[in-house]
Amino acid sequence: MIPIYVNDIRRSLENKCYFSALSLTLTLPDICGIAEFPNKSVGERYTEWYDKYLGIYMADGKDNLGVDNPWLSGEVVYNLRNTFLHQGNPGIVSDKVKEEVNQLDKFILVLGDGTVLQTYTINIEAGTQKTGKITYRVITVDITYLCDSICDCALWYYENNKEKFKFNFNVITQEEFMHPSEEALQFAQGDVFANILNQKLEREGNTKRIVEDPDRRPLARMREDLDVIFSDEAMKQRFMDGKSTFTFTHPTKP
Repeated sequence: MIPIYVNDIRRSLENKCYFSALSLTLTLPDICGIAEFPNKSVGERYTEWYDKYLGIYMADGKDNLGVDNPWLSGEVVYNLRNTFLHQGNPGIVSDKVKEEVNQLDKFILVLGDGTVLQTYTINIEAGTQKTGKITYRVITVDITYLCDSICDCALWYYENNKEKFKFNFNVITQEEFMHPSEEALQFAQGDVFANILNQKLEREGNTKRIVEDPDRRPLARMREDLDVIFSDEAMKQRFMDGKSTFTFTHPTKP
């Protein structure tokens, strides 16, 4: 799935759908993090995976005055992930960042082609009692640069650690759903619904079992139903609009 997600992200960037790309990009360290650290909390595995495989290359070090510059650490990106995906706010809540060097005063996203990344610190000698100075920290990052960096890293990690990933999903195209291929029908020779129900019966300690009818495979039955619906234009339109429920009665065997 990682290559599919990365392909969608890059197509979004090409079409300047920046926030669609960002939202999916920020889930990649989640996906890779649970593969690398399955027993850690969400925040721990996100930040640790990011810092281990990408963050070490993001650190900016000290400026020419010896002051530590802020950088795109796992903590900063995880903070962005939380505020953007949970609140719709593509920014940083600095109070929730523990590392002092990354407690930002301003976080700026540039909607561009990936050429801008700037981090800088402004120190003002103000004679304060505690430190003698006031620090102003800023990160300016191009959204395409951020997305590309995370995508490249996630792809590399996936290609080299495929055995750690466990995807369990059911996704098909609308065309496949409405017109299952012969290959799909052959693949689904077993009654998948009967198998699911039998597993539930077994977990509940029930000794009864549903026996499949090899002549009435579920996908073949579904295709027959859809053929009936699509044979009538009015019925087809209601089905496509999702405005009607169709009930079919099939002969059954005990």
